[in-house]
Amino acid sequence: MIQGGTNMSLYKLSERIFELEKQGKSIVKLNIGDPGLPTPPLLVQAAQKAISEGKTRYASGQGEKKLLESIAGLHGAEVKNTTVTPGSKWAIYGLMKILVQPGENIVTPGPFWSAFELMAKNLGGSCKLVPTTAENRWNFQPDALFELIDKKTKLIVLNSPLNPTSTEYNPKDLQAVYEYAQDHKIQVLVDEAYRDLSFKSNGLTPYAECINVTNTFSKAYCMSGWRAGYLVASDELTKKLVELNQITFTNVPLFTQAAMLAGLENRQTITKATREECRKRLQMAQKVFDGIEYAKPDAGFYMFLRCPGRDGNKVAQSALEKGVAIVPGQNFGGYDEYVRISLSHPEAVLKPALEKVRQALDETA
Repeated sequence: MIQGGTNMSLYKLSERIFELEKQGKSIVKLNIGDPGLPTPPLLVQAAQKAISEGKTRYASGQGEKKLLESIAGLHGAEVKNTTVTPGSKWAIYGLMKILVQPGENIVTPGPFWSAFELMAKNLGGSCKLVPTTAENRWNFQPDALFELIDKKTKLIVLNSPLNPTSTEYNPKDLQAVYEYAQDHKIQVLVDEAYRDLSFKSNGLTPYAECINVTNTFSKAYCMSGWRAGYLVASDELTKKLVELNQITFTNVPLFTQAAMLAGLENRQTITKATREECRKRLQMAQKVFDGIEYAKPDAGFYMFLRCPGRDGNKVAQSALEKGVAIVPGQNFGGYDEYVRISLSHPEAVLKPALEKVRQALDETA
């Protein structure tokens, strides 16, 4: 029996699984947000070309001009508002480090990506949660969010499509938050990591006063290991983030930036291919989990399954014993009766793994 894997944070769980693999255990990882697809050859070739041209040295902590211009254009911003980062996770952490001081807080709807809370706590702050329900397709009530805001609130965090549910927030509710933030001079972080995987709309959020947008190339561009992302923010916040970049990792490698630029130049083709693969996997997974409660995803590639009356930790433990890693819902804001599954493998691997998860759900009923 495999012990000690699921009653822990999302990231400790990931490390535990890597330890099990080192011991020779075979684990199908449905616990991480990786599309499980190779980086498109066009992007790899762009990186190789950059390396062959000697683009392997120090560079700007903000990013290369042509890439910055391309990113800025997507959000109606300018180069002075744009920073290239090693994944969107660093962009989010960097923004929080600039804005959040010990004793201050962020506000976000739940369920939420656990890194938001972990980052705030790491900086001596806290996270206020606006609970939502599957019955309302995980949409939040703006007034409920506003009620939690106080003098110590420095950032409102919105992630749509949402990790862990793959559902999207109501556009009217998002607009209400943007207007409130601008009226009250509170910063908003819009995390669009899954926007290009949306089955509904792939339009990116325009930059505006108090609205900070982050995105990653890990998901739709299949570049999770490349650590490629960006932040669009005010010129003041951009300057501060670039300073933070310079005293930490210095710059995103130029060859990674070359791959990012090639990705944006072929955005529609590349993201459509990833999105369609996600759609196929979801359709297959929905058949496996027929009869299980969940809100139908609006995007790839998570399913947030409910196990009424059961502890998600026990379901995840049972799945892990069968060689499949999933994440208990407690990691996303205390949703103990849920588990999150990432459709992160091709169908030949994914289907039998999902069938084992279904067995775990049925056995713990």
